[in-house]
Amino acid sequence: KDWVCCMAATMSYEFRRGFDSADSESDEDWTDRTFIEPGSQLQRLLERDTPNRQKRGLYRIDRRNAFEWNLCCRDLFHSLVYWPMRRLLPMCALLYFISWLFFALLWYSLAGPCDADLINFRRAFLLSLETMMTIGYGVPDPYFNDCDEVIFLLSTQSLWSLLLDAMLLNLVYQRFSRAFERALAMVFSDVCIVTSTAAGGVQLVFRICEMRKQPLLEPLVRVYCVRHVEDEFEPGAFQVDVQPVALEEPDNSIADGKIFLSLPVRVVHAIGPGSPLAPPAQEGKAGVAQDLSAEDVQVYLQSLPFVEIIAIVSGTDGVTGNSIEARHSYTMEEIRWNCRFVRCVSWDNGMHCVDFSELHRTARLPDTKK
Repeated sequence: KDWVCCMAATMSYEFRRGFDSADSESDEDWTDRTFIEPGSQLQRLLERDTPNRQKRGLYRIDRRNAFEWNLCCRDLFHSLVYWPMRRLLPMCALLYFISWLFFALLWYSLAGPCDADLINFRRAFLLSLETMMTIGYGVPDPYFNDCDEVIFLLSTQSLWSLLLDAMLLNLVYQRFSRAFERALAMVFSDVCIVTSTAAGGVQLVFRICEMRKQPLLEPLVRVYCVRHVEDEFEPGAFQVDVQPVALEEPDNSIADGKIFLSLPVRVVHAIGPGSPLAPPAQEGKAGVAQDLSAEDVQVYLQSLPFVEIIAIVSGTDGVTGNSIEARHSYTMEEIRWNCRFVRCVSWDNGMHCVDFSELHRTARLPDTKK
């Protein structure tokens, strides 16, 4: 049922995208629906690689001199867990086949003294398969003529079979229950907005909501700003600056910052002193928030060679107990200036109704020219 809801929301979102692109110019309440086309040359940390333009959470970072082979050998289990299923399943089948083949050679070498009636290697292979899969024996003497060598061989193959089953079944289960697929049910607004407030400040706002009926347990949201700033020691070079972003909503002092994801949640950051999004002239000065405007922030961010806002929602799945982390990001092309989010929750037949196609829609503020 949840899968059907996710598909319906995705199809509705894609349909509204095409509709808005054709009619937004004639709409009285101007709606901003500008998208970055797939295949764009924009280099970003998180690529929007799913049908509804959400993210799988894979960072586009080239790791060099990381000694990957050494890491793979020392942590073989996690290296295999991240294999795609098209490689993992054939690898499991190959390991089983090699095990059957190896023990078939041992059984064939004991065919004569242990009266196993293995007149050819084909029968030895079938006996090895029957032993590992515990599907019964077809030998004349199930006690193998009281052969001592069979005791060691049979015990070794049985223990190896248990170990191999536990390892491979666990690998396949972990792949089927991988957390980042569950994280796709966390929907972030396609754009974020930066707007001036009535109190004279500037805010960064985006929205989050959960598609599934079973929301994450104790979800938390964190926001980081990644930007390139000029290196003061090397002229012409830059440094990658990663800073956490303090949130005004949700407030960490209330409910320990945990959010209610069954309905859309506004995530708000006040751009002011100490904010990585504020112009340098505004940083570290008390009482300058009233002098800052959305246009000042826009000019400053456009002057940076790179800026990306990364949002992370983490929680625990109530059924599997897996830790889930959904990641999303916004670049300059996905920031809307002096806009607002339109209403996406309605009251219908006595129930709250969340329209996920409306979750992404923005409209110009009345005092802003088109």
